[in-house]
Amino acid sequence: LAQTALMAPGPEVTQLRALLGELFAIPDAQKHMAELLAGSDVRYDVGDDHPLSGRLVPDLTFDDGRRVSELLHDARPILLDLDGSVAPAVRGWADRVDVVVAGMADRPAEPSPKAMLIRPDGYVAWATDTFGPAAETSLHQALKRWFGPAPRGK
Repeated sequence: LAQTALMAPGPEVTQLRALLGELFAIPDAQKHMAELLAGSDVRYDVGDDHPLSGRLVPDLTFDDGRRVSELLHDARPILLDLDGSVAPAVRGWADRVDVVVAGMADRPAEPSPKAMLIRPDGYVAWATDTFGPAAETSLHQALKRWFGPAPRGK
């Protein structure tokens, strides 16, 4: 609706288009509008406070050239372990969660996660920049919340 209004003729709309043109010359405004149009500005409450949690997973590139989006084609939960230290913590959910251990070719500067638990819809259910006992506990809580408890003995 807003886009249609901006295409209407008239001096008021021409001035508004000029103002928006100036605003969109600002990189932060460009980023905000792109996220708004793509729907990537949405953040769901997933019970985790990492900056990536509740957002669409960034489509980053792995060292081998694959992209994160390619992992989502099977519509299964994914634990993306970016240094190999987190994968053992999800053994009990191996029947429900795919584990991908990979390095990133274009790791973001901030936030720079060590691991992400990605829901089948592409939203990050859990992420961490460091992995220790507290992060392992929060990962297990996220796994239970989204994919049920691990079978006994695992």
